[in-house]
Amino acid sequence: MMTDEKIQENAFTKGLAVADKMPGKIGTMIREDLRRGLGNITPQALCYRANGNLEHADFERKGIEETFTNYGIKEPWGLA
Repeated sequence: MMTDEKIQENAFTKGLAVADKMPGKIGTMIREDLRRGLGNITPQALCYRANGNLEHADFERKGIEETFTNYGIKEPWGLA
């Protein structure tokens, strides 16, 4: 079972909330990039991961961070 602390460590809704406030369709573009980077997962699976309900492997964490960094978001981790 995921503890509140683990959920906070694995959630990236904070980064998605920042992206959604950016001009254009940055939020949509980041979500598409994340879905592809995580193995062409469904939007529902991305939501599950974004809410911190799954512990990410090290390479997944790195990919998530790189995706956000590519759009200028430096601190994506945490719940919004």
